[in-house]
Amino acid sequence: MRLLTSALALVLAIGAAGFGYKVRAAAPQEIWPQQVSPLDKNALKAQTDLLDGAAADLPQPLAPALRFQKLFLRIMSGAPPAEWRDEVEKFANSTEKAPVESALVGISRAWLARLEMADIDPVLHTYYRHNVRFPATLDEVAADIPANLRKDPWGDRWIYKPAAPQGFERLDDQRYQLGPTRFPQLGNLTQAVRHRSVQIPSWTITLHDLAGSKALEFRSDRAGTPVITTIQPGGRVDDCILLFIGDKWALMAGMDQLFAVSF
Repeated sequence: MRLLTSALALVLAIGAAGFGYKVRAAAPQEIWPQQVSPLDKNALKAQTDLLDGAAADLPQPLAPALRFQKLFLRIMSGAPPAEWRDEVEKFANSTEKAPVESALVGISRAWLARLEMADIDPVLHTYYRHNVRFPATLDEVAADIPANLRKDPWGDRWIYKPAAPQGFERLDDQRYQLGPTRFPQLGNLTQAVRHRSVQIPSWTITLHDLAGSKALEFRSDRAGTPVITTIQPGGRVDDCILLFIGDKWALMAGMDQLFAVSF
């Protein structure tokens, strides 16, 4: 479901008496859609209003997920990083251990990594202007990288290598690739917002009782072979994390966004 259509969740329906009005509750898939397009000002307001209206009806454990979704919408609207960087850092530095908060740490660090990659970029381009090539390793410019940027947001080393422009393989130091250890191919901020393409795994999902608690069975087919994974909140399936099991729906975390699925 595309994000721009979710404003329909606020349609007012005439009540049985003919004069009363009530607002249809937003579905989880409208609050946390799988596919999100860049937002203009009007679409951002409509979706933010949708989230504000949904807040009172959501279980308390999902309050951080709702706050993050508002932040995510601002990012997708193209708001300047200076307007949301502090909030991303707060999520990224949280020490909460509950499934929702823990997953938001990882998602936020992916966005923070994009900001830090942009901060390192001027150092690499300064080197290029002096040498007409990018450095072979980050060690060549380590002294010029601020101390707080020398590790990725997870505290690991950056994965860096010079690269060639497409179609000019011999010019193998005229471009570069940079990313965190966990996601070495992480796209930059522009790619993540303006050219966003998210592949959500295709699952058949079944609810189970596991020792008196809810669990979900995720079934997918890979090359004709069924793969079945049964997990509870906090568990992983296909590089996604199950955060919450609701009534015929569940909240999941991907690499850099939340999304709801139904079952």
